Amino acid sequence: MPLPADYHTHTELCGHAVGRPIDYVRAGQDAGLVEIGISDHFPIPHLPDNLPKGEYAMDQTELPNYIQGVEEAREAFPSMMVRLGFEVDYYPKGMDQLMDSLNAFEADYLLVSVHAMDDWCIDDERMIHRYDGMDLQRFCDRYVEHLIDAVSMHAFDILGHMDLFKKFGHRSKIAPSLLQELAHCIQEADMTVEINTAGLRKPCHETYPSLDLISWLQGKKIPVCFGSDAHHPLEVGWRFQEVCSALQDLGFTHWRQFERRHSNLVPL
Repeated sequence: MPLPADYHTHTELCGHAVGRPIDYVRAGQDAGLVEIGISDHFPIPHLPDNLPKGEYAMDQTELPNYIQGVEEAREAFPSMMVRLGFEVDYYPKGMDQLMDSLNAFEADYLLVSVHAMDDWCIDDERMIHRYDGMDLQRFCDRYVEHLIDAVSMHAFDILGHMDLFKKFGHRSKIAPSLLQELAHCIQEADMTVEINTAGLRKPCHETYPSLDLISWLQGKKIPVCFGSDAHHPLEVGWRFQEVCSALQDLGFTHWRQFERRHSNLVPL
């Protein structure tokens, strides 16, 4: 059985990755994938102005180059299924205007994630000191509350790295009541949860979400897809084989495939 698609990859346009879409598609083919999605960060004018936004996402003016790059990759690798996606940052303010901009593009899928809370980016290592002395339980619960708000918009297809708060090793159990609410919202929105292997390259040394949470997803019959969160072509499909085996051991039999915002289940 072929490996599932890698739906979470970035390009040089976001300001913190290297390579063009064609480089990621080539790497995907070399890794044995038959499908890949390019999902660079959609512009983030709605995030706080104190953040270095030019280092986090492409500018609005770069969107035509991004679309062109994906089209060029499709033409260069006709045997690969190349999907156009965006990673959209949820932040409470400015989402309506952001969605108006997103609707101008015919994406195959929209992946929503949370990176910024209040006035800081929780996975920026330059801001790691903000965790010092923090009430981690409350912080993790607030993070999940943001996820619930994002999912409740019913505007997205995939929920990305749902426990990103643990990236630097800061772990806390999410309140069961919040997990239950999140599951309900995901089901109501008919969304998919990403199994993101980037955490295996980070200080937390485990997938986003953790195996415990992946098992919880299986119990709720919530569909999954896969992403490497690659910021370099060499990271495409990162450790997919072993993670797929782990999910099969947990009882997963399918992953969710996307095209033009429609989905279907593919055997794992």
